[in-house]
Amino acid sequence: MLSARFICSQLQAEKPIWLNYWDYCPRDERDYFIRLNYLFNNLVKHGYVTDLKNYPYSSFHSMLKMHGREFLVQQFKEYSEFKNLCLDEDVE
Repeated sequence: MLSARFICSQLQAEKPIWLNYWDYCPRDERDYFIRLNYLFNNLVKHGYVTDLKNYPYSSFHSMLKMHGREFLVQQFKEYSEFKNLCLDEDVE
């Protein structure tokens, strides 16, 4: 079984791979997409990449392939509250 500690040691990562895990059940579709955008944006926010397309391990790529660029552009516009979302588990 892979662990964050093992992956960090193998990649000689400077930043943590998984800091923690919090289970959450979205209240509705809007809440789901706000959280999804938040998770996608976290990679950029925390400096792992400057462009989400450059992070190969994100489910962003499958969303892009499945729905297309325009869908994702609209998703980020329509559910832009992710920018102001502050989660207790997201502490540095």
